[in-house]
Amino acid sequence: MPKTNPKSVEEIKELFKKGDLIVSMFTFNARFGTSDEDEEIEYNPSDLSLTVTKGTLVDVLDGYHRISGVVKAITEAPELDQTFILNILNYTEEKAKRHFAQMNTINPVEKSRIEELGQKRYSSTIVEQLKYNSELKDKISVQSEIGMSSPFLVTYYTLSEAIDDAFEINSRRDAIQLSKYLRDFFAELFYAFPDDFLEDDLSESRNRSYINYNAVFYGYIYLAKKMQENGTPLAKLATILQQVDFDKGKTFKELSSRNYEEQLNAAMKKKLKKVFYDEIDVR
Repeated sequence: MPKTNPKSVEEIKELFKKGDLIVSMFTFNARFGTSDEDEEIEYNPSDLSLTVTKGTLVDVLDGYHRISGVVKAITEAPELDQTFILNILNYTEEKAKRHFAQMNTINPVEKSRIEELGQKRYSSTIVEQLKYNSELKDKISVQSEIGMSSPFLVTYYTLSEAIDDAFEINSRRDAIQLSKYLRDFFAELFYAFPDDFLEDDLSESRNRSYINYNAVFYGYIYLAKKMQENGTPLAKLATILQQVDFDKGKTFKELSSRNYEEQLNAAMKKKLKKVFYDEIDVR
C-alpha cells in the first residue's frame, strides 16, 4: 500500500494545472498470475491499443504521487491534457517488490539536493545568493551529513528551511534584501569566531563545541531575525552569543557526535527557536 504525502500531491496538482509539471515516466506492474485469462496485458501494434484483461491487479511501482496529483487536477479541470511515458511490467509480486526496492535505494536523492534543484521557495533564492556572495561561499553542502573535518558548515536544506520558518517573504525583492542582511550577519559571525568557522579543518572545534554544527544554523537564522526586528547592530553579535553555551553535553546535548541534517527534527527546531529567539537578549 502506498504511503502518500498530501502536501506533495497538492503541489503536483497545482503544477499540472499550470502546465509546469515535467513530463516523466510512470511504472505500472500488471501482476503476473492474477488474470482470469491467459495473459494480464495484451498489446495490439496495429491500432496501438493496450488491454488489461479481467482480474488483473495493476500496481503502481513508480509515480503514485504524480498520478494522484494529476487525477485531482483533471477532476477539477477535465479539459487538461498531457502525455506521459508509461512503463508497464509483467512481474510476479515478489519480483515487483525487488524492483521497487532497487528503484528506491540505489540512488537516493538527498533532501538538500532536491531543495537546491527545485528552488521552489523564496528561501531557496536567498540560499543561492548566500552560496555565491557571502562568507558561506563553498560552505553550503547538498549532502545530508557534514564530516567532522569538512569545510562545509550547513546543508542547503537546513538553511532554506530555517529561513522559510523564521521569515515572511512575500516577493523576490524581499528575498534579495534579506539575503543582503544575512550576508552581513554571517560575515560578522564568522570573523567573530574565525577558529570555528573559517578554518579548513574544523574537527578540533567540532570535538569541543556545537557552535558550527549544521542544526545550530537554524538557531542563527532566528537570532538574525530577532536582531533585525530590534535594530540591534551586528557588531554586538559576539557579545550576544556569550549567552549561549555551545559546549558538548550542555545546552544542545541532544545533538549526537555526527553532524547531519536529520537531527533538525521538530523538537530540535523548537529548542533552537527558544534559545536563539525567545530567550536570548539582543539589547
